[in-house]
Amino acid sequence: MLSIRLVLQVKAIAFPVAGGLGAIFAGWASDKIFKNRRAPVAFIMLVLLAISCYLYRIVPGDNWVISLIILLFIGFFTFGPHVLMVAAIPADFGSRKAASSVTGFIDAMGYLGASLTGVGTGYLIEKFSWDAGFCFWIFGAIFAAIMTLVIWIYKERAIIDN
Repeated sequence: MLSIRLVLQVKAIAFPVAGGLGAIFAGWASDKIFKNRRAPVAFIMLVLLAISCYLYRIVPGDNWVISLIILLFIGFFTFGPHVLMVAAIPADFGSRKAASSVTGFIDAMGYLGASLTGVGTGYLIEKFSWDAGFCFWIFGAIFAAIMTLVIWIYKERAIIDN
């Protein structure tokens, strides 16, 4: 039987590794499968992130193998859209001269949002429960998916109009 400490160490290492693979996959899929369209990949991955967060919430705590697998999916589906939203999509929208400024601004807003999310999550967990924290994350992924869907529709209409 594995110790709890070893399981936690594996989870701590596995999450960013899966995230890195998700970022690579998102870039590859947006280029090769979706023909340089970033929003469809980000949308699909964000919906799968919301589902993965929900599944992680309902898995029994003593089933560490399934929770590890779902955590890997969460990392994969978190880092992929993140890379697309803070680097590729802004660069696609910005002109050649403004791409780095647009990317930097959006990245800065993302880090500000991440810091507020940490505080908000801590407040929800302390004041209510872990369920409230998970609901916050799930609805955050759904909201991001909806916003990405808006970008997807906008870009499709721009392509059709040209």
